[in-house]
Amino acid sequence: MSHTSSVSSSSSNLLENIMQASASFNDHANYEEVEVFQPSLMLEDPDLMPTMEDWALVYSYVRDGEGPQLLALVDPTRFLEEFFFLPPALRLSICAKAAYLKRNTLPENLYFGYYEKAKKAIWRYLGTPNLMMIQTFVSLASFATMAFRDMYTALPLFQKAVGMMLQLRLDVDPDISPWLFHLNLTEAEKEDRRIAYWVIYFALKRGQIALKAPLPPLQNTVKFAKQISQPKQPLLNTPQAARPIATVCYLCAMLDIVQDTKMHHLNIPTSALDILISPTTIQLAGRLNSLREQIPSTLLLSPTNNTLHEFLSNPIHPTSAYYMGSTSLMDTLMTTMLYNSAQCVLFRPQLYLTGFLEVTSPALLNKPSNLALLLTVLEKCVTSARTISGLNSWVLSLPNEIADSLKLRTSFFMEHYFTYFALFEAAVVLWFVTCKSKVFWWRIEDSGGGGGDAGAEDNTLRMNLEDRKRIRSEVLDLLKTLTALDEMNGAKAGGAGKLTSLIAPLRKCVTAMVFEMEKKEIELAASLAMNTASSSPSSHAVNIEDVVIGLEIMGLADNTETNPAELRTEEPWVFLGLLGACIDGSMRWTSPKEKDWEQLWNQHIR
Repeated sequence: MSHTSSVSSSSSNLLENIMQASASFNDHANYEEVEVFQPSLMLEDPDLMPTMEDWALVYSYVRDGEGPQLLALVDPTRFLEEFFFLPPALRLSICAKAAYLKRNTLPENLYFGYYEKAKKAIWRYLGTPNLMMIQTFVSLASFATMAFRDMYTALPLFQKAVGMMLQLRLDVDPDISPWLFHLNLTEAEKEDRRIAYWVIYFALKRGQIALKAPLPPLQNTVKFAKQISQPKQPLLNTPQAARPIATVCYLCAMLDIVQDTKMHHLNIPTSALDILISPTTIQLAGRLNSLREQIPSTLLLSPTNNTLHEFLSNPIHPTSAYYMGSTSLMDTLMTTMLYNSAQCVLFRPQLYLTGFLEVTSPALLNKPSNLALLLTVLEKCVTSARTISGLNSWVLSLPNEIADSLKLRTSFFMEHYFTYFALFEAAVVLWFVTCKSKVFWWRIEDSGGGGGDAGAEDNTLRMNLEDRKRIRSEVLDLLKTLTALDEMNGAKAGGAGKLTSLIAPLRKCVTAMVFEMEKKEIELAASLAMNTASSSPSSHAVNIEDVVIGLEIMGLADNTETNPAELRTEEPWVFLGLLGACIDGSMRWTSPKEKDWEQLWNQHIR
């Protein structure tokens, strides 16, 4: 799929500059812990003075549970206790985020005012790197991403945080850092360093996966951090040692696996056997299974232990166990979506064999165990993709009052913007299995012969007409979320948002997938009809084809004013492209390796 994007190119260059600048910062650091900020009320500028109104705003933000869960850097209880003694830049950056997340009841100039004051204050202390400065820059970068939808504003702020992280050597665990021993850090102070490292590492890994940019040199010996106490949770009085692992640590481990998988897929196999019997795939699957065993069941929902069914079936309220317990609702959604997308990314080449490999291939006939392997892969990928799509549909189906109370639609997809990586991965898998996988791999039952809705979701390897319609409905919900993100950011940025350009090609791609899925249903219905000639879906099919071609042309013509000689295309930001698959014969993915994969499927897989 072609997508012209000078924004993506510039963002890629900017992120690479961050990596280079951070590495240079690391080279010149003296590796000695810089003295932490010494609180003082001797402020020259009255704009930077703390007020009771500011404290009340943050208190309301904490009390109502509106704070970001996954990427929280600051313990809310300690923050409120020390509010009037904190560096003004950190205090004001948190106020900006608090005001923004309560923007429905506060004027816009309030949160932008806090943001401008925080930037004004930060330069006063820029020459004194310390942990609170890192927290400040990360908070401001997070605010800029949410409020401006602008990478150009957020990335330079994040660059400062990365550079200071390397200078203070947060990539080395404090328990094995002799240069810190004389400071006699408390356990809480050690945890502050760990959580700061893991939050920054999480952001770096997302950038590395999306842009293929190298990470700065990291020792990465940091222990998993403990979860920061969250609003409405019983952790506020829980001893530090007894707190569970912070969710962001599990997410980082998943992203490590996704990145290693993506690098593995850059090596194009030469035969079906190379895909079926891949030592690297086996090793990565082992890592993913090992990680799954470490993650609490409240964080990782699964159809195999019935936690997913219970979650989707039971009504969720602000007083429910998931919202009041030690695991937040947003943590559960993100962890489950990311884990299942990692599984889809890992097994996608094997899944593609169900569409491109002939069932009479020697790779299957000579070794029947490979048939069982592909059936297992098919079941895993469909289950994982439908877990993601099911959670997305659940969010969309919540009554407005419940969704607003839980801050799902206003917080989850906005604060964790790159969740769309998982949504797109689910769409690709569900499109492929309904449009490309051969009928041989499915049990097809007549919809009137006991194949109705009852138990339909329990029978993963069945694909009758009703199953196809049900799956397409879930992909339509994925498209609704992508469309909402695209339109929301376009409206925020006056129709030309930097982040919007990241969503637009995926929206076009999934739209084309939905049309092809519908066309397959029409063809199947026609083949099942008693009188095929009397059914007339042809005019509808032509319209579908026209729309798909139109979408492709739109993707190619995003920058019509650009000199054709200077026109460049960039791969959209996702975990994995289409791996050489073509949507309805007319839409392909833009990536250096896509043609190699397409050649593999067309010429070497039989």
